[in-house]
Formats: sequence, C-alpha cells, structure tokens
Amino acid sequence: MSIEQYKVEITPLEKDGVYQSTAIAVTDFVMQSGSILKQVDDGDFDIGVFVFDDVKLRLINNTGSIESSGRFWDVNSPSSIFKYKRDLAKVTITFLDKTGVETEQFSGLINDTLTKEDFDNGFVDITIMSKAGIFNKNAVLGGSVGDGMTVKEALESILDRPAITNFLNYSSSNINPALDVVIDSGSRLDNLSYKAALDKIMLMSGSVLIVDSSDNIIVKDRADNGNTKHEFFNAGDAKGLNNIIRMAGYNTGVQRAFNFYSIDKTFKKDQLLESEWGLRDKKIEVAEFITNVTTQETIIDYYLANFSTPKQEFQIQMQTEVAKAVNLLDLCTLSYAPIMINSKPNEAFSFPANTPTVLNKRYISSNIGFKVIAKQVNIGGYTTTLKLREIGTKAGDSTI
Repeated sequence: MSIEQYKVEITPLEKDGVYQSTAIAVTDFVMQSGSILKQVDDGDFDIGVFVFDDVKLRLINNTGSIESSGRFWDVNSPSSIFKYKRDLAKVTITFLDKTGVETEQFSGLINDTLTKEDFDNGFVDITIMSKAGIFNKNAVLGGSVGDGMTVKEALESILDRPAITNFLNYSSSNINPALDVVIDSGSRLDNLSYKAALDKIMLMSGSVLIVDSSDNIIVKDRADNGNTKHEFFNAGDAKGLNNIIRMAGYNTGVQRAFNFYSIDKTFKKDQLLESEWGLRDKKIEVAEFITNVTTQETIIDYYLANFSTPKQEFQIQMQTEVAKAVNLLDLCTLSYAPIMINSKPNEAFSFPANTPTVLNKRYISSNIGFKVIAKQVNIGGYTTTLKLREIGTKAGDSTI
C-alpha cells in the first residue's frame, strides 16, 4: 500500500442488543463524508460540557445491480443489509496509513431518525452518532438517584443498566469524579435524558465524561491523561522537524477565566483576579440538585481553582497520519518559532546583504504542556485539527 485511505464498515443488528458477528465493508459505496469532531470544554465560554458530534455519510444506494441495489434501504427491502432495523447499527471509520497500519478514528451508531433517501439520484444520507449518543436515546429511570447519594454512587446507579451497557462498557473502577459530593435532591434527575442528567452531574462534580477508543465510559477530572507527550513543531523549527500545517485561533484564555462564581445565593470571587481582568462571573446551574451551602462552596472553590487564571488556547492542523493516535485530554507540546524567509533564494543568508525576513516573532516554548480539548478529523482532506489548552490552574504551573 502506498497511499493513505479510510475504511468504513457497518455491523447491523440481528435483534435488540445483538449484532451480527461480522462487519460489512461499505467503503466503496461512500460518496461524501463529513468531519469527525470530539470535544470537551471546547466552546469559548463553556465549562463542564461534553459533546459528541454526529458524522454524516452519503452512500451510493443504486449500484446498477439487481442484487445489491438498495442495500442501504430499511428492512422492507429484500436487498437491504439491515434485516432487523437500520437504527443503532454500528459504523466504524478506520484510518489506514501508507503502510496499511489501521487506527480507528470513529465508532458510532446510525441515528435513523435523521436518515434521508434520494430515490432519483440513488443515494442515502445517514447520520452516525457516536456511541455516547445513546445517552440521548434513553431517560434516567425514576428513583435511580436517591437523595443523599454521592456523585460516584449516582453514576454507578444510572450507568450500569442494559440501555447503556448494550453499547458501552461500564466499570466502577473507571468512575472517578473530581468532586464526589453528595447530591441532595437526586429525584430531580428522574426522567431527564441521560445526556441532560450527565451534563448536570459532570458540572456539579467538576468532571468530564469520555468514551475511549475501546468504548469504555471514563469519568475523571480535567487533568491531562499522563501519556507520553505528543510533540509538534512548526516550520520555524531549527532542525526541520515541522509536522504541522498551520496554527490558528490563538488566544490567551481570558474568555474562559472567571473570577466570580455563584450557585443560587452562594458565591465567591477572587478579588486579585477581578482587579486584573475586571469582573467575570459564571453561574453554576446545579442549585436544584445541590442545596447544602457547604457543598455549594466546595464546588465553587473547585471552579475558582481551575477556571480563574487564563490559559493559552489555540488550534493546530496537521496530516491525519501525525495525529491518528491523539486522544482527548492527551498531553502535547508545541515548539513554535519564527519562520525565516529568504528574499533571495539563490543566495545564502548573510548580513546585511541577504538578511532573512521574519514571518512572525512569536514563540511558544516546547517545555509548556498542553492538553487536547477538541479533535476534528477531516476525512476527505486527510487532515486533523487539534484544539489545545495549556495545562495547570495557576500562572506559570504548566512547565513540564
């Protein structure tokens, strides 16, 4: 193999919760594909939000062959690959590098409520939600979270159920919230969608929920994964180690630095940071679940410690081959140096006859740690964009 490519496979259901033993290759039927986006705390003003976006595929459904035409129709078509139902069939998108090594980039489920078919032009548009999208298809059963449960107990109660474990792997050992606070009014979570309930639980516990590449549900704090760092270099690198295409969207992180937090009538602020940046307030909307003032103060203290000091953020784009194994919250570094341009390419640099032109004068040192808060894979362009946020919670504590 000499070129990079993607492989797309579908595994239909045989019955609820039971999938066919082998996947069906459908790569040759893919006409168009959207990008793959995974993110956590990625919006400029978001805190405590986890998002798993959909991926859209346009599949050729009219092949000109009587036997295979209509293979992506619903179960009413005898030629369909979906013999039980199309909804919740597994879809896997895998990246193959130039040597044929495979790295899974996305594993999800067909959301059939969004399927659109074009009879005249012979294609089907399907939307694939990440497997975490199953949280949007089920509601928390009444009584699952009792008053006085801790966050960990609540998560163990609502996640260890067939509606979730038929699609994702649950283990109590992977449920480690940053704040294991007591939920005073657990019944307020009754009948919320899992997604809505988990958003609130992640917010009150200062945690993130991630589904890893093995479909394990992970609840943890916002610290980086402790992995061997991924190293990135721009074109200004003196050793020519450039492995990124461009950097964009640089900001100091002020937009996500808040110095005044409140839960209902409980509030705290950092006066020093207020005098430096002006008042920047954030309401933590968990008062209906957390009524104990001491617990509210504990939550506010956590957010003041983690989201009050500005931390650099930016995006870097690279070939997917470079970032194929990078995951959310992985530790990274970027060595960013000025780029020298030779105005007389046929002559060596010399002063003052052929002084190089400096394209930029900004530096980012390779000893500063960053973590991945978003990853977007452009399937058609074979590129990946990472959004990075400086690690640490205070000024100067991100050196690694």
